Amino acid sequence: MKKRIVAIGIVLTICVSLFAGCGKEKGNISDKEGTNKTSTSDKENKKKSDKSNVEIMVDIISTVAEKISYGNTENYAKFLYEASLLYEDDIANPYSGVTSAYIINRLRSIIKDKDVKSTSFGCEIIVVEIAKLTELNEEDIVYACNPGNKGLTVALVFIDFAYIYEVDENGNKKNITKYEFPRDTKYDIDIDFDDL
Repeated sequence: MKKRIVAIGIVLTICVSLFAGCGKEKGNISDKEGTNKTSTSDKENKKKSDKSNVEIMVDIISTVAEKISYGNTENYAKFLYEASLLYEDDIANPYSGVTSAYIINRLRSIIKDKDVKSTSFGCEIIVVEIAKLTELNEEDIVYACNPGNKGLTVALVFIDFAYIYEVDENGNKKNITKYEFPRDTKYDIDIDFDDL
């Protein structure tokens, strides 16, 4: 009985592996006449390669924010979830070639953690809980700013803005970009507690 279960497990593993590879081929597609046509994914990759890592990150952040109306909901858990679904090795560290992403939420103190080592990732998307960029001194934002993280793209997602930058070879921030989350003011409610 055990041998039968093991054999079935091996067959299932092989089938899953074979099916997983189906339809994922990217590259040129030949038409009936033998001429090559560039596939849609190649065109998308070319577009991405024309953009800087910061620009690609802004696209990811803005797409997620728009999809879940982050400016109105401030739902960081959903933001993290949607970002993890959307990210597909879009950003490559120019020094290490690493394309994986670290997507997580942290407390506000993370922004001052200069010594963190992040060599396993091409980029990081960190939702900074219960913090507004407009209430912080941007000079204090030094997360991962050390030479060991050169080429890392960082997106710190606050309630009001995303603060995005790359770490240069000297461990300094470069290509700093701020993306303001759109808010629909119809959701704003003013409560006068003196009337209660």
